[in-house]
Parts: sequence; C-alpha cells; structure tokens
Amino acid sequence: MSSFGCQVCGADMATARIRISGEPPSAAWTWEGADYVGFSAFTDFYGLVVADQECQQCTFEDRTLPEFQTTAETTVWPDHEDDAEWLPDCHSDSDSEPLEYNSDSGAGDFDCRSSSERDFYDDPRNSDNDSSEQDGKNHEGIDTQYPLSELADPKPPERLPHGSWHDGSIYYGGDCHRPNRRYFGSAFWRLKAPPEHIAASSCQNVQGINGHALSLTQMKNCRNIRFLIPKPSNWTLEASDQLLEESSLFYLSGETNGSNASAGGMFRAWRPFYPVRHGLQELRMDWLNVGEGCNAYEGLFPLPVHSYCLDIYAKLSYRRLGRVDLDGLWHWREIQSDPDSYGMAKGVQIRRAEVERARESWDQPWRHLAGDEWLAANPVEVPGVFRALEACLSPAIPEDRGRQSGAYFLSLPTELLGLVLSFLDPRDLDTVAYTYRTLSECTQPFFRAFITKDMPWFWELFERSQYPTSPDRPSTWDPLCPTGLVPPPLPAGLESEEAEDAIWAQIIAEDPEMENAANVIKATSRLRREEILGPYRASQETSLYEWRSFRAGVEAWIRRPQTGISSEKENMNWRHIWRLFNPTTTHCSGVRNRARIWSDCEKILDYVALAHRTGGIESNAEALSTKLSERLGWDENGSAHL
Repeated sequence: MSSFGCQVCGADMATARIRISGEPPSAAWTWEGADYVGFSAFTDFYGLVVADQECQQCTFEDRTLPEFQTTAETTVWPDHEDDAEWLPDCHSDSDSEPLEYNSDSGAGDFDCRSSSERDFYDDPRNSDNDSSEQDGKNHEGIDTQYPLSELADPKPPERLPHGSWHDGSIYYGGDCHRPNRRYFGSAFWRLKAPPEHIAASSCQNVQGINGHALSLTQMKNCRNIRFLIPKPSNWTLEASDQLLEESSLFYLSGETNGSNASAGGMFRAWRPFYPVRHGLQELRMDWLNVGEGCNAYEGLFPLPVHSYCLDIYAKLSYRRLGRVDLDGLWHWREIQSDPDSYGMAKGVQIRRAEVERARESWDQPWRHLAGDEWLAANPVEVPGVFRALEACLSPAIPEDRGRQSGAYFLSLPTELLGLVLSFLDPRDLDTVAYTYRTLSECTQPFFRAFITKDMPWFWELFERSQYPTSPDRPSTWDPLCPTGLVPPPLPAGLESEEAEDAIWAQIIAEDPEMENAANVIKATSRLRREEILGPYRASQETSLYEWRSFRAGVEAWIRRPQTGISSEKENMNWRHIWRLFNPTTTHCSGVRNRARIWSDCEKILDYVALAHRTGGIESNAEALSTKLSERLGWDENGSAHL
C-alpha cells in the first residue's frame, strides 16, 4: 500500500493537490508530498498505471528549470576565439606561441594540466595512499589535490527539504542519516521536465485535489500524522500532551507527513518525526499492514491518525469520560480487524460512502474524486467562522419576497402552531420560514433546538472557544527540515564536534601531552561552529517553543467545558446559523468535515463502550498486554525490535 488511511476518519494520509493558474509551484504536490501531478505515472501497488479522467479545459505548464537544461556535453569555456576568456582545448593544433606555464610546449598534444599536476598524477608511485613529502601531494592518506571542476562547482548540499529542486537534482526526505538525492536527467533519460497539470474549475483528474475546490489554507495540516506507540517500561511524562498520555498504555509520537514513498514511488522504510518525543526520532515498520490490529498478526503496528482527528477524538473523549481514552482508540482498530474476538460478529462499519469509493481496494491509490474534496479540509482551523457568526448576531428580520404572508397559520393558537412546526424536520422548517415570511421569527426557537442537539461540535458557539493556531507550515513540510532550513555546511577543515572529539581522542591516546592543545583548539572550533550553526539552532529552538505552546493551547481547548449560549447571543438569527453551518446545507468544507469526523468519533466511543459492556476488551487484555511488552513489529532509531 503506497499510502494509508486515518484510523479515526478513514481519509487518506497522503492527500495530493493540483494547483490552479496563478498559484505558485509550491501549491501543487503528488501523493508523495513532492513534485506535481503529471511528473510521474499514477500507479497502483504493483506499478500498473491507474486510469484517470480526461480533462477538457485544463491546461499544462512546462516546469523545466534553466539549470536542468544544461547537458553533460556543455563545456565550461565555449570554444569561441571571439571570447576574451577563451582557452584552447586539450587537443588544439594551434600554431600560436605556447603559454608560459606550458613547459612541455614542444609536445605534440596540448595537456591542460600543469607540469606538477602531470608529474604527480602520471607517477604510479602516487596511485596509493603512501605519504609523500612533496608539497600539494598525498599526506597521510589525505588528498590535497582538488579537480578544477570542484573549485568552480561547489559541493552540492547533502540535504534539502523534501521535494526541493536544486542544481539539476531533486532532493527527497530519505531518513535521518541517508538523504535521497536523484539527478533529474537520470530519472527520465532526458533533461526536460514532464508538463504539469493545471486544474480548471471543471477538472476531473483523480490524482489530486482540484485547487478550485480547496485553497491551501483550507488544506492546512491535511497530511499531518501522529502515531500511538506502546509505552516502554522506562517511559516518563513530557511537558506536552500529558492529558492525552498520562492514563494510557500508549504515548504519542511527534508529527510526520504524508505517504510511504519518498521518490518516484520508491518505498520509504524509515519515517522521521518532529519534534522528537520520548526519544522517538524515526520509525520503520511494515507499512503495508499499518491499518491492521495485532490479533491478525504475530506482531503489532503503531496506530496512525491525523493530528487534527486525534485532537477532536480527545476533546469528545474528555467530554464524555473526563479523560482521554487513547486505549479505546487502539481497541477500535482491533475491533475493526477482528470483531468476532470482541463479541461483534456482525462486523463494524462506520465509513461513509465518500471514503469507501475513494479507494476501491487496498492495492489501489487514493482517488481524489470531484465533489468529495471536502474530505481533506482542515476541520478545526476553519477560516471565517467567527466572522460568519457575527453576521448572525442581529435578530431574524422577515424578508419581503412577495411570498404568502402565512396569516392562516398565525391565526392558530400559539400552542397548536408550535405543535405543527415541531413535526417538521429542519429542511421542511426552513422551507416554511422561506415561503411564509411572517413565520420566519416563529421558527427561530426550533432552529436553535436543532443546533443545540445536532451540532455539538460547534465549539465556537457553545464554548466561545477557538482551536489554537497551529504552526504555519506548508502541507508538504519535511519533518527532517521542519523550519524549511537545513544545517549550514561547515567549511573545509572544520569538523563536526563528534568527529573532532574522535580525532583528538586518538591523538591524546598516542600523546597525552597534546591534551592542553586539544582543549584550546576544540574551544576555538566550538566558537566557529556556533557562529555558523547558531542561527539555525535558534530557528530550531523557536520552532520547538512554538510547538509546545501550541500543544499547551490544545490541552486547554480539550478541557474547555460547554458553557452554553451567552445572553448576548440569545437573539441571534438561528435559522441563518443553521443554514450556514449545518453539514447538509453548508458550503464550508471544513465545517462539513468537522461534523463527519465528530460523528465518527462518537461511533468509535460507542463501539468501545459496547466492547467494555460485553467483556470483549477485558477478554483481550492479557494477550494485548503481552504483545505490547514485546513491542514486536517495528524498529526505532535504528534499534531493531523485530
């Protein structure tokens, strides 16, 4: 499986996007979290191309960068004698006067190397690592000769953020120790990028979300994932997320991003996290079965969930139980995988049709179907909610549409009129209010009751609270470069602190009298490194502080009780609120997705409560505890548990 779904909402973790005309290139990415739709084939698990929809009005854009068009045959110095900087090539037959440094000018062929270079490289004695006393040659295995091309062409960065295009190469995330850098031409045997698909409003392409349907702001954090990990025996609380973890068998990883592939569909074994929590820097496991419970396998797999889905689940769980039941979320995956063992022989199914049809089978990619884009909308940070509520603060004013006055209904006794209206569902009531303008105000109490009963997820109204603003990162952010920056390279001769310590440890072991000199030199090196790395480290510290502040705000938001509707909002236009925010009538994708996820969380908690009542969870507790203690099924930070 190239990507997998959230264990709360079922939507894919590797959402892609097709940008629209006028948006920057960074507004587009594939399910890999890089490149763009059109860059590579859309394939299934077996590498077979998946059929896509034809688009009639979409356009295409050439994304080839100028530096990518430089071929290997291009010479550094063009052979044009008009050029003031022109130099003859290595096989020139020019009869002009020899250059001063060409001491062998009488030779038939011109050799671009200096005489010292020729003497050194042509001498077979210098082909190994034996030391030499000559200046500029091999000293104790250290090559002090550098090709001219390396002087003109600086060494490329070792790592750049996932998906970066730089100097003819594309950088992909890889893992903490082995970044993945691919030469552009080697991927396609050509140096011209495939055209990018640019979405029209009518785009039917299933490889990504149509940018006309969801903006970048609406899709914020749609690829952010956290994992539930069994606690080790030496586990201790951290400052953040104590409310979620303190009473659970599990702890939460930092965040990671996107799919199981890092480049060109290549499988991504290691998945890094940011920030590092409880020492978990990266994780490797059999991602193919990440959605399966441990009852079906000998081992078990950490549980993946959207970051915002986890917070919605935590809020509802705390509201119901007075605590966050992470264990219940783990049992939910077990219930889905093996309902019989939990006394639910009829099976469990809560996924909506929109989720089910997006992935036809496990080996197929997630299809971004037109009309279902709202599944990827951020459900907790919804732009414009408070502004819309402010527009509803004025009481209902009957609108004169030239419709019927409703005098017949108003002639009924108040109790009877209320009884008649109470039998209507919200849509019919809305029709009555629209058709009979004088009845609009009479329907207000009913719409308020509908909102109170059917929209418990509307915390902006009932709690007067707002989900904290999450760190501002692109949807395809790289956990290995969370701030978008990479560590600046150290200049030649300045080693990393670890490498320098190792070198001096060896020197001091051979000559203890060098310890004082080592301390002085190492102190100087530390100052030099700090000058170079200081700004980067400061950026990291700022990012970490921002994350911790955000999570502290989320904890306060989870604990926030329902305070009811304030007195100043008693006379709001409730019908207008219902029309704006009810998931069946709203045009706001984030609100619609929030209602869906909240409903899924309610059903999860209901199933877990049922499993407790039937004894299903208790009967599986011992087997689960054994597997959790063994922690079979994954590697952490290069330390195998398999």
